[in-house]
Amino acid sequence: MESVDQTVIFTTIEEKRGFFSLVDEKLHLAAFDTCDSRDMDKIFVGKITNILPNLKAAFVEYKKGVCGFLPLTKEELASYKCEMRLPVQVVKDAVKTKEAVLSTELSLTGTYCIITSKPGGITFSKKIPAPLKEELSLFCADRIEKEMTCIIRTNAASLEKEDYPLLKAEILKLEEKLQKLLQNASGRTIYSRLYEGPSFVEKQLSKVDFKRVSKIVTDSEEEFDQISQLIPCSLSEYLKLYEDVSFPLPALYGLRGKLHEAVSRTVWLKSGGYLVIEPTEALTVIDVNSGKNLKKISKRELTSLTNREAAEAIPYILTSRNITGIVIIDFISTDSKTEDVKLLKLLRSHTAMDYVKTDVVDITPLGLVEITRQKRDIPLKDQLCEVGLYETFRH
Repeated sequence: MESVDQTVIFTTIEEKRGFFSLVDEKLHLAAFDTCDSRDMDKIFVGKITNILPNLKAAFVEYKKGVCGFLPLTKEELASYKCEMRLPVQVVKDAVKTKEAVLSTELSLTGTYCIITSKPGGITFSKKIPAPLKEELSLFCADRIEKEMTCIIRTNAASLEKEDYPLLKAEILKLEEKLQKLLQNASGRTIYSRLYEGPSFVEKQLSKVDFKRVSKIVTDSEEEFDQISQLIPCSLSEYLKLYEDVSFPLPALYGLRGKLHEAVSRTVWLKSGGYLVIEPTEALTVIDVNSGKNLKKISKRELTSLTNREAAEAIPYILTSRNITGIVIIDFISTDSKTEDVKLLKLLRSHTAMDYVKTDVVDITPLGLVEITRQKRDIPLKDQLCEVGLYETFRH
């Protein structure tokens, strides 16, 4: 991958705390703090209200009047009873008429690792190269509790040897926290919240590839201190506290304009072409159009140019808007297998930097490309709605 200029920003817009990643001045990632309105990752003391043997599941009331769907193993089906209390974690938020999905396998997430309550030793992100896995295995082997699993995250690959104490400290901190949580759960009342989930800063930093970062800037002293304790030593010189009250940080990077573009139905390309983005219940459709021939070139050249620009722009659109699930892209038909191969290669090279699993499947004779993108968080549009900012940037 070619080098990129990635700037990470934590700032406030309309009194709402936000996170932004700009790659070569384009919006790459964006998120707002929706912790108060979302239960994702939180751990509660719940009560089983109904067991469904045929579905191998149970319904658990984890907040007063709020139930979640809990898949069960055969052993759990045999041992769990109605009215039984147990700690559960929300692994998927409720959506419309669907209840939240819960799990009895509890996990605490950090910047470099995840600690779970299931025995399993050390496992690694697939993006960590094999030689580094060996090195980190040797370093972490005697630091993992037998009854837990430690998942080393992709960000650990950005650590130099002098940064390994960061990983060690995080493992020890999360293990101790999870042990205390499990020990105290039996003594807590029903609906007690045992764990709030990772902080907003921790959650957003975990999306960032530290090896690509050229600047991290925040206008909060508290966040500055928190970030300084989480990032590798090599990034310390790139961390800045912005203190110019006369010119706000969002204005410095044009974040309002970028957010407006990120919720627009139409995205314009340099060639004069444009994309139309249509989210539906089942999938998202992106239509590529050639528009006006501003460069006065042949139709074939214009088609190739527009498709290339779309293939470069779409990965940024997927990550910045957090579009997940199935995405169908209607490229302009080229009637050339060679062009199609080049287009897929370009699309895959730009989706490779995505922080979640993204697969470019194939292209059909009609120019349709299917992409699947793993769901980790809610779309940016929904986040803006939850914090009351969607109408601000929609117009």
